[in-house]
Amino acid sequence: MKAIDTFHNPQFKHNCAQAVAYCWKDYFAEQDIVERLAIMGGGRAPEGKCGALYAAQSACPEKAQEIGERFLKEDSKERIWQYSYCKIMVL
Repeated sequence: MKAIDTFHNPQFKHNCAQAVAYCWKDYFAEQDIVERLAIMGGGRAPEGKCGALYAAQSACPEKAQEIGERFLKEDSKERIWQYSYCKIMVL
């Protein structure tokens, strides 16, 4: 399952952070990580960071910098965001 499959899906009602966390929940120490990230969607992750990026970096902190770089990278096969801050993306 991909994060996009649960993002705003009526069955799951996940925000962006929850969608990523749901797919990577086995990598988190906290069992309730999906529920805890309910408050991180819509630009409410620390410092206004994108919730999906925040969740991915939290799941794999040792690769946080690489994840951030790949998140911002242009890719011809799929759309990658230009910004890492949610408030900028939705303006």
